[in-house]
Amino acid sequence: MEAFQWLRAAFWSEKFWWAKGLGWESMNAPNYPDFRDMNYIPFALAVLILIARLAFERLIARPLGVWLGVPPDSNMTIHSAIEWIHRLLTGNSRTARGVARPRMEKFCESSWRFAYYFSIWCYGWWALYDKPYLVDQDECWRNWPFQTVPWEIRWYYMIQSAFYWSLMISALFDVKRKDFWMMLVHHMATLALLSFSWVSNFVRIGALILLLHDTVDIFLELGKLFRYAEKRMMCNCVAVFFAVAWLLTRLYLFPVRLVYSTLFRAPHLVAQLPLSYYLFNGLLLLLQVLHIVWSFMIVQSLWIGWQGGMANDARSDDEQSDDERSKKAK
Repeated sequence: MEAFQWLRAAFWSEKFWWAKGLGWESMNAPNYPDFRDMNYIPFALAVLILIARLAFERLIARPLGVWLGVPPDSNMTIHSAIEWIHRLLTGNSRTARGVARPRMEKFCESSWRFAYYFSIWCYGWWALYDKPYLVDQDECWRNWPFQTVPWEIRWYYMIQSAFYWSLMISALFDVKRKDFWMMLVHHMATLALLSFSWVSNFVRIGALILLLHDTVDIFLELGKLFRYAEKRMMCNCVAVFFAVAWLLTRLYLFPVRLVYSTLFRAPHLVAQLPLSYYLFNGLLLLLQVLHIVWSFMIVQSLWIGWQGGMANDARSDDEQSDDERSKKAK
């Protein structure tokens, strides 16, 4: 217990989060980030997001899938769902993940993610379009940490944090993909970035990172929708847009504009940076490593599409259920 208290005190030490001469009291003012916001708001919103997802998949995504010709998962009754949840809660997650995952279920999952990413991307542009740091990233660091956070950016952060918490929860019962552990690391790193940047008021650069990432995810989920609906031409066309967006945002704008800004411009514009700044940069570099690994997988997917097949989500191509794999084996 004493060791835990020591670690807790060390983690929340003002020396870690703030530069010399600053502390928690320095940021105890209206319109500044309050670290206590991350203690409850994202979790409450995550529950609402999960409820919204269930309603969306049931009332919108499923009828859309039927209209597009996606085979309905008629064998997925309420009883089998309850049995699946029971297995999950009792710790038999491997059995739970082994439950057959019909294509309709995958279509509904991607429909929800597409709807969310597109909506939050539009909201992000609306919240950031008039901010000077959208064009000039040096504005992310001028007058730090005394930078007020407008209400639209505050909610942008809270909603995004809640969504990634919902992804962490839903990862237990969503389609288990090839890159399951990579995605789990990605979600954890993103949540850590959101939390640390909020506490240290690196909110401006954090908001830009969120907007940049959502751009690619829109095309990713849209391409998967066409794939599940077996619309080969549309799937391959979206795959091309996805590849271009990935190259532009994840391999150019993210490292060249945003990571460069945090690594090299911030030390020139801020007299003294806290220790949390270095942790923040470490997480950004971890994300970039994941981007590079995923880039090789995306190239593999595009090569398959170029040879006449249908472009696959190479980052997560292990989306077949155990039943589907056994049928192919036969």
